[in-house]
Amino acid sequence: MASSSSIITRVFSFGSAQPLLLRCNEFTQKLAIGEHWTRLRVGMLCALANTNGMNIPASVLKVGVCAEGKSCCSENAAFMGFSSGAQGGGLATYTANSGNPYFSFSGHNGIMRLGTAYTTQQSGSFTANIPCSIDANPRRGIYMSDIIKAAPSASFNLYGYSGAVAHASLDLGMLDLYNALEQTSVVSVVRGVSIIQSPVQNSGFVYNEQTYGYLNTVNIHWNHWMWPLEIYGVAVYLIN
Repeated sequence: MASSSSIITRVFSFGSAQPLLLRCNEFTQKLAIGEHWTRLRVGMLCALANTNGMNIPASVLKVGVCAEGKSCCSENAAFMGFSSGAQGGGLATYTANSGNPYFSFSGHNGIMRLGTAYTTQQSGSFTANIPCSIDANPRRGIYMSDIIKAAPSASFNLYGYSGAVAHASLDLGMLDLYNALEQTSVVSVVRGVSIIQSPVQNSGFVYNEQTYGYLNTVNIHWNHWMWPLEIYGVAVYLIN
């Protein structure tokens, strides 16, 4: 399937914003700190396109880090992160929510991809919620991936985070994303509502950076063309 990205303009209560529309495509950005981290939190302010009440089938959203030039969709991939929608595709269910619609994702995984081989781990239950962007009442939500490594050749722990249902009725902005990113010792609270946190995906993934490449690049992937992912901002917080 073809892939593309574009920029549009949406008007919110505080003014206009220009999101990146990701259609069956991915976003990458090399980290200024390179591979010099042991715990990193990658977050984005985002929404999904208006489907006029339809669910989105076979949906996969991946947020994590990769080696430079080895994104999660490439044949020589070297990627580590968190996935909602489950590998192979899960249903993103539309909920009208009294004029503040959102999608909830069934399925989640800690995920590693090396070349064309996937390794996944699912621990406990987790449901990600992302607002549906409608012209009458546009909203944006928070989605984050927390990645913990112990050494250049080590196992990884992975967490996923998303906004709660109550966040779908709030006009969240980049300051809310920064606030969520920086609350690392407790569950993040944004506008008085707790962010949803997945159980730790204590996968035992072993990734040797010296062999496969140093994890120094943010990597976000969305697999649908018809209903794009709207990215309003991406931020990374170095925890240690």
